[in-house]
Amino acid sequence: KLYLGALLQFNRKAEALTVARDSRAFAQRDPEFLNAWLTLEATAGNRALALDQREQIQRRDAADVVNGVALAELYIDAKDWDKARSLIDKLRVGNEASIPVATADARWYADKGDLDNAGQVFVKLIEAVGKTVPAGKEMPPDSYVVFGQFMIQHGRLDMGLAALRQAERLQNPVTMDVSMLLGNVLLTKGRYTDAEEVFRKLIEAKVPDPRHDIVKRLIETYLQLQRLDDVEAEFVKLGAAADDDPELMSQRAFAARSKGDLKRAREILDRAVLKFPSEPLPYVRRARLLMLEPNTVRDALADLDTAVKIRPAMWQARRTRGMLLLGQGQIDLGIKDLMAAVESAPNLDSLRMELIDTLLKLGREPEALDVADAGLRPRPSDVALIGMTAD
Repeated sequence: KLYLGALLQFNRKAEALTVARDSRAFAQRDPEFLNAWLTLEATAGNRALALDQREQIQRRDAADVVNGVALAELYIDAKDWDKARSLIDKLRVGNEASIPVATADARWYADKGDLDNAGQVFVKLIEAVGKTVPAGKEMPPDSYVVFGQFMIQHGRLDMGLAALRQAERLQNPVTMDVSMLLGNVLLTKGRYTDAEEVFRKLIEAKVPDPRHDIVKRLIETYLQLQRLDDVEAEFVKLGAAADDDPELMSQRAFAARSKGDLKRAREILDRAVLKFPSEPLPYVRRARLLMLEPNTVRDALADLDTAVKIRPAMWQARRTRGMLLLGQGQIDLGIKDLMAAVESAPNLDSLRMELIDTLLKLGREPEALDVADAGLRPRPSDVALIGMTAD
């Protein structure tokens, strides 16, 4: 089970499915294992088998909420709306404060294009959870967090952010996990000034940051805003610790490159590769530097090959190598890498749109349509994504 979990962590679904199938005979009485195996079958193997097994479990034990939710999701995937609705309604009875049940319910509405009612599901969930909280206690932030993430994933960014702001009021004041999540969302969505404010608040609150994750995100925000002096000021504060982490070293090299100091950038990345030979990021960043000169393109490709070998699911490595291969005229190999990048980061819309645009420019319209459909399938009500793919 631990090995299966490790494979899933690195998105190696095909290998994980093989392990699950091989272990099925002696591990299928373990509910956790059984759920992991059937989830893998549904996403990377035999969906019909997963559906059949889930229905059998449902008939044996209708009170198994985990299985019931997974079965409802399979019905929704198949657009079998009536079966999904009937099952969800049964699951809701006695589970009004269940986040998984509410999420399946909201998805039923969202996938039919009704985001307003999907939002109402979460409003009712929050009310139900509030009723379970003892007097004098604050409710946990989880319901608001799931509400926010759901809406963001379905293209309602402002509503999602509002829910996360509500969750922020209820978070653990020591770890401030929700603030970290909020800052990451703002950074990912390009709201850099707002992201800076959140990361600054985390630092001022002296939230424990042993791996410098908060500082890294603040630096990334400054890099996106091209505030390079602020970047350097953060590195000065870190002192010798700035050389203890491959991401920090890669960020510092990027800042040097942004200032036009390619020699310093190369020196930092060479040190990072030597110091962290099993980390893919320095190889990717050095490759992007080497790509600038025609005589070092082969070295860049070697660095990217190493990065992909270390971490096959790293979308940044796949994308960079894909673009480099396209530039070298190796079209099929380049497209294969770009496809793998999108598969590793299916919710990164800019990456998907880049692939679609590349395929269209190459005259490969059927493949572009397939990539667009794959993105829309789990998010049929995402107005923003529909608009992008339509354009």
